[in-house]
Order: sequence, then C-alpha cells, then structure tokens
Amino acid sequence: MPTDQPPEHFLRAIARHGATTPDAEALKYEDRSVSFGALCALIGSRSRALRAQGILPGQRVGLVVRDLIDEMVLRLAVMDLGAVPGSMDVFAKPASRAEALARYGMPWVIEDAATHSGLPQSILADRDWLARADAIPAGMALEMSTDNYALIVFSSGTTGAPVGALQTHGWLTTLALALTTRTRGPGNRTLSAIWPSTPAGLLPPLASLNSGAAVVFQPALRDHRSLADIIQTENITYSVISPSQADGIVALAKEAGVAPYLPSLRMLMISGAICPPQTFAQTVALVTPHATVQYGAGAIGALAFLTGADLPAKSGSVGRIAPGFTVEVLDDAGQPVPSGEIGRLRARSLAPVPKLIGAPQPVGNPPPGDGWHYPGDLVRLDADGYLFILGREGEVINFDGIKIFAPDVEQALAPCPGLREVAVVAQADAVLGQVPVAFAVVDPGITVADLETFARVHLATSKRPHRWVLIDALPRGNFGKVLKRELVAQLAGGA
Repeated sequence: MPTDQPPEHFLRAIARHGATTPDAEALKYEDRSVSFGALCALIGSRSRALRAQGILPGQRVGLVVRDLIDEMVLRLAVMDLGAVPGSMDVFAKPASRAEALARYGMPWVIEDAATHSGLPQSILADRDWLARADAIPAGMALEMSTDNYALIVFSSGTTGAPVGALQTHGWLTTLALALTTRTRGPGNRTLSAIWPSTPAGLLPPLASLNSGAAVVFQPALRDHRSLADIIQTENITYSVISPSQADGIVALAKEAGVAPYLPSLRMLMISGAICPPQTFAQTVALVTPHATVQYGAGAIGALAFLTGADLPAKSGSVGRIAPGFTVEVLDDAGQPVPSGEIGRLRARSLAPVPKLIGAPQPVGNPPPGDGWHYPGDLVRLDADGYLFILGREGEVINFDGIKIFAPDVEQALAPCPGLREVAVVAQADAVLGQVPVAFAVVDPGITVADLETFARVHLATSKRPHRWVLIDALPRGNFGKVLKRELVAQLAGGA
C-alpha cells in the first residue's frame, strides 16, 4: 500500500479514540453496543487472557467466531499481544478447519460454542470464558512496531484454496486512510454485512474503527431489503456490498421511485466480484451518486477505483490505477504488452510485497523476490490508466488453440429467458484440449434444448458450451462468489 510517511501502529489510533471519545459508539450488533472506551478495555483484558492460554507474539491464530462483536474484539486482542489473527470460514467442517490450520501454520484457533470443533489447538471462547477474561483489569499493550505482522488477509478462494497474505501494522494503517477518505471520524457509521473471512468483510470495518467511526454489523448475506433497511435506519455513511447486492438494492430503488434511494451514504463500495456495467450505472443513478467500484487484492490493497464521473466513457472498467501503484500487463513470455492488449496483471506499490502463506506455489509463478504481486487476473490497461478485467487465469479455456474467457461466455448467456444463473468452467478434452461446460440454474420448464437454442444465436461456435449441467444452486463462498473449483471437482467426479 503506498505511503509517503511512516504510519503508526494500527491499534494506537483506536486507543486514542478510547481516551478522547470513550463514550462514542464503536461497535453495534443487533441489540448490543460497545463504546470506544469499553472496546479498549475489552481488548486489553482479552489480550491478557489469551496470553495466559499460551498464545505467543508472532504466532498465527485462527478465528472462528459467529458473534461479530466478539470476533472483532478477539481479533484486536490477538493483534495487541503481538500475534497474527486470521478470520476463517465459520461454516467449514472440523476436518476442513484442521487442514486449513495446518496449511496456514496456525498453532491456535479461537472458537465459540457454536463453532467449537474440539481440535487440540482450540481455545473455546464461550460466554463463561469471555466473562472471566473481561474481568481481568488490563490496558492495551501497544508494544508492536509498524513492521510487525498485524493480521492475515485471505483471498476469496474462487478458483483454488484461499491464499493468506501476512500484512503489517503499517500497511493496515495506510490502507485505513485510503478507504475512509470521505467517512472518517465520529458521526460516520460503517455497515459490515460480509463475513470477515474475505478482504471486503475484514478491512473496511478495521479501517473505520481506526478512523473513529462506528461499525454496525449485520448477519451476512441477508436479503437485500433488510440490507437497505439497516442502511436507512442506522444512518449508514459507508458500506461495502457485492454486485449481486447492488442489483437487489437497485430493484428496490426502482420499486420505491425515489433517487437517491439511500441518501445517508457518503461512500458505497462495490467489491468482491466484477460489477456489470449496467449494475454500476444504475447504482450511481438510483441508489447513491457516491457509489464506487473497487478492485484490489488482499496482498496489496485497493489497486483501482471507478466512480460515477468515469461513466459512460470507461464503462466496464474496474477503474483508474490508484496513486502510488505501478502495474504492468505481461504476455506469455513475461514481457510487458502495449496499452490495450490482453495479458497477465502484475502490480507493486511503495510497500514491500507481503509474505504469502497457504499457496501450493508462488501465486502467478513470479520470479523469486522480484518485488511484484501477481493477482492471477487477465486484463487490459488502456492509455488513460483504466483497468479492464477479463477473467482469472484459471478461467481461461484453451479450446483447440483458441483462448476463451469464461466470464465472456457467462455474460453472453445471462439474458437467456429462464436462466437464473450460469457458471462456465473448462473440462479436459482429448482432441480439443479443453471445452467449455456450463452449470445452469433455470426456471421450471426450461430445458437444455432451450439453452442451446439461445447459445447458437448469441455465441460463436467455439464459445458455445459443449455440455450443460442443470443444478439447483451454484456453490458460493462467504461473499457470494461462485466457487468454480467445486464445479470443476464435480466434473472430475463424474457429474
């Protein structure tokens, strides 16, 4: 993350808010509220209790806690004792959790009564444990330097197992400044409606607390009307939503006939997946003029932003490259391509590339220590510095020597009548190399023949799915992204 001046330890700003505005609301979840003064006291007490359990500075600690206030406080407490927390999937089965702890080198995992796995390295932070910990009189330690690791930021795991990026306190503080330029300080309220196991659910709430704003948690992935109602009733000024959530709120705005539909918002960030151009344009026009598309990666932060002022000229882009970043688009030989040509993205900033954990090999197969981050996306960069995402490297289908981008096929099929959702993946073929296969969720009565008829009209022969698999629902992760690795596994298993 770019920086011009040395940032401070991330938790120092939170401690300062606890001292100067102790009664200001810091966290809210359902009917429970925690002030900044109480938050700092809880961080100190739970940090001391976790140290007594045996957690040491520098160790990596998994977090699997469903109460989002307790999850946030425990995360900050782990950071305060100098250990490195990583928020994990609360819905994963114990066997998968044990495998993940081993993959990411975590000797500890903190769980609650609902998620308790009984694993040997588990600390059960149930009501009794929290009551005992919160009774310990202790202030925040704040002993770590800005260069110490602060937390693990996991990738979404759309096309493979999530990769963790070890980020420092200095990086996190600088990112907080970048994410809250319009929503800093008391009076601002951030809605977190995404599980913290994804960057979009993890980083904005932390940034807001660092700025002195309140964070309102919502149980993740509730219906769009509930999401809009909370933004309105809680006077939310900043929220991060997915493109599918944006679509739902746009529909509510059309139904209400009021624009802007959510006037309290000073920043509505659409992130986590590629936002269709029409969705973004309608969000700006109907929901809030302060909507922004953000593209980034847990390893480097927010790389590009697209605002309403960029429309319609840059429709379809994920935005202009943010100041302080350098990006290049590479061909198959690893050489930069001219503006407008398609290639593999790499990026770097003034901050060092973080250490990545849990990857079977370095992401993007970069040369060791070359100082670049390789997100794994295929892109083009225009002459004005606007980035266009064509898909993941793992989503390229090599059909008889022709490169097919799965998202292009999905976008062409999306208007098909009766097709609710579609995801396209590659299947190995002995003659053609790979062929596209479409997994589809359809309305009752829609047949494969109907889908094939639409595809023949709207897609070139090479791009038409060679096989259709009708399913009840597409597998999705915590942020709503389709987990294509599971679809590929189904094909391998004979689906």
